[in-house]
Formats: sequence, structure tokens, C-alpha cells
Amino acid sequence: MLGFLVLADALIITQQSRAIHAEMQHHTDHEVDLFAKLVADSLTRNDYAAVEQAAISWASEQENILKLKIVTSNGFDLVNYSRSKDVRSQDSYKRKISYGDDHSIKIDIVKDTSGISSTLTNLVIQLVIISIILVALLGLIIQRIALRPLQREINLHRKTEESLRHSIVELESMNYSLSHDLRTPLRAITGFSQTLRDDAGSRLSAEERQSLERIENAGKSMAELIDDILELSRMSSARMSRSSIDVTKLARQCLENLLSKYHANEIVWDIKEGMTASADRRFVIVLLENLLDNAIKYTTRTESPVIKIGSLKKEGDTVFYVLDNGAGFDMKFADKLFEPFQRLHQDQGYTGTGIGLAIATRVVQRHGGRIWAESQPGMGSTFYFTLPNE
Repeated sequence: MLGFLVLADALIITQQSRAIHAEMQHHTDHEVDLFAKLVADSLTRNDYAAVEQAAISWASEQENILKLKIVTSNGFDLVNYSRSKDVRSQDSYKRKISYGDDHSIKIDIVKDTSGISSTLTNLVIQLVIISIILVALLGLIIQRIALRPLQREINLHRKTEESLRHSIVELESMNYSLSHDLRTPLRAITGFSQTLRDDAGSRLSAEERQSLERIENAGKSMAELIDDILELSRMSSARMSRSSIDVTKLARQCLENLLSKYHANEIVWDIKEGMTASADRRFVIVLLENLLDNAIKYTTRTESPVIKIGSLKKEGDTVFYVLDNGAGFDMKFADKLFEPFQRLHQDQGYTGTGIGLAIATRVVQRHGGRIWAESQPGMGSTFYFTLPNE
């Protein structure tokens, strides 16, 4: 620990020293630039006396300038200024300034850097004091921890277990509320709306029938949202049972069911043969259903829709993918894509609750895998995921 602190102190001092010297260099550059602008006209006129007077006046006003020497391009010493002063450290600075067509002057400056040395010395003292204090505090902390490690570990496990139990109770309570308390009034709303539309019949105006249809559609959307929230909850807490599964077979079953649901028989689909994984069969079905549902939904407006399901090897891992040539999306929104209630095309008439990809993400995470997407607007999307073995 002490060696680490010494190394850290050395790095801090080195960085601070470099920063101070860089700041001094920048400040000197700025001063010389101002001086060059001040004497530019005099140099152009070869009025060396005026240049010398300005240089000596400038150097005498700068307390940290010990020496200033200016030499013309032909070797003439234009200025040779020095100041008698006892210093602990000094640094030199050289600069060439061009003027006219092919004329220039060389400027040599020696500066007093005793202030920098004092600053670094104080920094060293402060860091040593802080290091000593940290080592002493660390020793006390280690001593206290060593006396009661078992009790602290037991307390931590108890708190974690209590927190998990509380979370499970809250989750079950929420599931019950969604399943019963919300569904009952929702069924009543949609049921009465359908009854009113059927009983009233032709007595309703077109606008009134349309309003009732909107109520029923909103009720259906709410029911779908409740189902998706419950599914997301189940994917977070349900027990997993891994086994060797035929991913190709599951993908084909899921795709055929969804194509029938959407009446999307015009979609050309391609499923790679021989894909397998060690995973929970129920979870993978949910994963594939959500990814394929997403692919079918966003290819409904494509002239020649195509969906491909396959796998590839990447760095020794099997990476599964679902590819489509549908609407696509801008990759700058990729981070939000897998979060609940994030819908990137909600203003373009595509249906959905915004939870499907969040469910897919939760399934992949429960298996210890990764999920990501690549896409371009109007060029389709490819969703990749891994299902690592235990």
C-alpha cells in the first residue's frame, strides 16, 4: 500500500510539474507575441534603437526575467539585458521571429523558476502528509475489519436476503394487481362499449361508432400492455431450467405462428438448419417470439419482405441473429432500444407496447448473454444475441 502511494505521489508530482512548465511556456509565448507586435514597425524600419528600448523596458517590468538576448539574422547583438538576482532554479526559452521578406531575430530568455520549485516542494510535503494519514487510517480500518469479519458478513447476507424477500413480495403484489384489479375494469369498459355498439346499431352516427371503436382499440392495447408487463416480470423472476434445445425448430414454429397471426404469407423467410443451444426452452420461445414479432411488424410496409434467422461464430462464441429488410432505425437511438416503453416508430403508425425488446433483453441477460442491434433507416435491422453455456 505504501509503495502504491509513493508511486501515485510521484505520478502526481510529475504531472503537476509538466502542467506548470507548459503553462509557463504558454504564458511566455503569449508575452513574446505581444512584444513582437509592439516592435513590428520598428523592425521593419530597422529602428534597432527603438526595439532595444522597448525590449529592455519590457524585460525590466517582468520580475522573473533574468536575461534577455536578441540577435538579428546577421549576428548583430541587438539586446543583451541581464538582472542580478539569486535564484534556486531557472529555465531558458528560445524563439525566432520573422519580419519583412527574409529578416528575423532570435530571442533568448532566461526565467526565474524558483516559484515553481517552491510550489512543487510544498506539493511533495502535502502528498507525504496525506499518504502518512491514509496509511494510518487504512491500518485502523483493517484492524477493525479483522476483528469482526464474520459478523459483518452475516449482517450483509441478512440484509440482502431481507431486501430480496421484500422485492419478491412487491413483485407478486404488482402482478396480482395487474392480473385482477386492472383487468376487471378494463374488461367492463371494452364489454360495455361493444354492447352499446351492437345494441344501438344504425342509430349511432359514423362519428359515434368511430369513438366506440377507439375505446375498444384502446382497451385492447391496454390489455396487451398488461400482458407484456406481466411477461417482463415473469422473465425476471421465473426459475430457469437449461437443456439442449433445437433453436432451428423453435424459430420455425414461432415464425409460422406469427405469420398466421399477421396474415403475412408474402414474407420470404430463411432459417438456418442445425442451430442448437443450452438454454431454457420456454425462455427462448419468448425471446424468439418477440424478436420475430418485431421483424414482421416492421416489414409490413416493405415491398418484398425478407426475414432471416441464423447464427455465426465470433471469438469462439455462437451468435444468433434475426435479420429483416424492414423500416430500420437510426443507430443513435440504439441504447434506448432495449429499455421498456421505448418505441422509436410510434409516430409512424406501427403498433406495439414498447416492451417486447425489453423482454428479449431480460431473457438474454438471465442466460448470461448479450443482445445488440445494427440497423439503418429504411434498410432493415439485424438483432444479435448470445446464449452462453453455463
